[in-house]
Amino acid sequence: MVVGVIEHNKSESKIEASDLMSDLSSIQTQIIMLANQDSSDVLHAYSKLSESSEVHDMLKECTKRRTPEPSIGISNLAGFKTLQFIHDLYPEQESPLVRALKRMEMIQHSYPNLGDTTHDTILCYLEDHYKLMLQARHAIETTQYEKINLVVASMLNNPLPQSAQSTQIPTVEGEHIHELETVKHTSQSSTTPLIDYNVDANDIKALCEKYLRRKNNDIRLKKDKNGNSVEALDTIRMCLLVHELIGKFDVTSLTVDDGDLALEKLRMLPKIRSSKHDEEVFRPYPVSEWIKINENVGREVISESTVGRYLEKAATIYKWIDKHIVKTQSPFSGLGTRKENYYECDDVNPFEKKDLLTIFSQPIFTSHTMKRHKTKKIYNYSQFWLPLIALLSGMRPNEIAQLKAKNIHCKHGILHFALSNSDEDQSLKNRRAKRLVPVHSTLLSLGFEKYLQRFHSDDLLFPELTYSKKGGYYKNHGEWFSRYFSKLINLSAEKKRFSSFRHNFINHFKQSGVLAAVPAALVGHENGTITYDRYGSKAELEKLKEAIETIKFDHYLEQVKPFEWLE
Repeated sequence: MVVGVIEHNKSESKIEASDLMSDLSSIQTQIIMLANQDSSDVLHAYSKLSESSEVHDMLKECTKRRTPEPSIGISNLAGFKTLQFIHDLYPEQESPLVRALKRMEMIQHSYPNLGDTTHDTILCYLEDHYKLMLQARHAIETTQYEKINLVVASMLNNPLPQSAQSTQIPTVEGEHIHELETVKHTSQSSTTPLIDYNVDANDIKALCEKYLRRKNNDIRLKKDKNGNSVEALDTIRMCLLVHELIGKFDVTSLTVDDGDLALEKLRMLPKIRSSKHDEEVFRPYPVSEWIKINENVGREVISESTVGRYLEKAATIYKWIDKHIVKTQSPFSGLGTRKENYYECDDVNPFEKKDLLTIFSQPIFTSHTMKRHKTKKIYNYSQFWLPLIALLSGMRPNEIAQLKAKNIHCKHGILHFALSNSDEDQSLKNRRAKRLVPVHSTLLSLGFEKYLQRFHSDDLLFPELTYSKKGGYYKNHGEWFSRYFSKLINLSAEKKRFSSFRHNFINHFKQSGVLAAVPAALVGHENGTITYDRYGSKAELEKLKEAIETIKFDHYLEQVKPFEWLE
């Protein structure tokens, strides 16, 4: 009887020990995710502020009106919509200790069996973390940009609470059950703050480490103060979140079903801000639990375009892995993008004849009056070329804006655009968007070949354009186009914008009754007739060239002056 009681107590003790180890591991995961998410939010805010002079000026004006709170040294930016992303970094007018106590209270509520030492150690970590977030908010608010990367590095290098890393729990017989080794803090290596290095060779985290190392060695890519590729870190972060949602990490084990599962879960993922409400409701838990939590909260889910970006970033990693490390079948490629019919219907109208005459009679086209970029001090040649290429190729706005010299090929005597997303800063809407588009003879007569002569392989054709995560290279040009031509054409009321050029191109084929497969191949729509692998053949290139030369917009371009360099 006594033996039975002892065995029963031992069993209960082991269960309790196992539960506690599981709790500690879960808390560590939450702490890692807190550091990763908050540091990502800081870098995103820095990027957004540095790319927009309007937001920068608004911040300067608002901080004049609202002096910093003496207790914490930051201004209350609540209510300013353009500055909400800065306010959300540290939204409460509370000390780091108060914020840490509130977070600790939530953790203790979820995990009531924590020991006092573990409790206090985690509290110290949280207080340090919120001190760093406050410093980051202050650095951004005062535009001390040189401090931001240092603060982020400190945030990611803030060591995990030691008592939560190796806890020993005595059993009834006095022996010790050691907690299993948990995931290392994601920033223990200076190479990347997002990766666990203690993983199998085919684990996505280990492969992301190799991906980042390769990107860090590319001198062309923008780096942070730690020498990490900014874009690569963002790509890795989004890819790892996708894996967290589906709960699988071996890249060789994923199937098409996993891709569909990722798409379904991303479409249910709530849109989270760094607000007090979300801090309390979502942040204490792993991302994989946010969907279930949101069933009761009812927060808005992320947009379809954001879903697409997550899947696109995951596909980018898999493409690199497949090429350089191990053969995989990426389940993410082409997901999250709607299939298009040849005769695309949406809320954008094509330009009318009078609109085209108005656009191409402006001094930019007739006299080359484009100005220099304010900070880069180079001429905005994109203002001349982007509308012309759009009208005569049917390419999407960012497909043109992100072109590099290496995307212009000549094969079988036919000069053509070879659209690709092979580089980190290039993206395509769907699988069919990877295509070849012959250069229209009108572009050649306007001096396009002369323009190409100054560029080398990896050079952007329009270096005055600045890359942004949300809008690619097109964002600034799109804003300029709307601002300039809204004075001449009622773009908003008439549902017209830059992509209306693409609709003019498509409508030409629609009205002329040309076989749908050929123009669909030109504009990157889904079809089952011409594949990318066949584009390179002489017969297919000639067929595409013949089709594109049926476009006759000469009447609208009569006043356009052939290109000449302004310097």
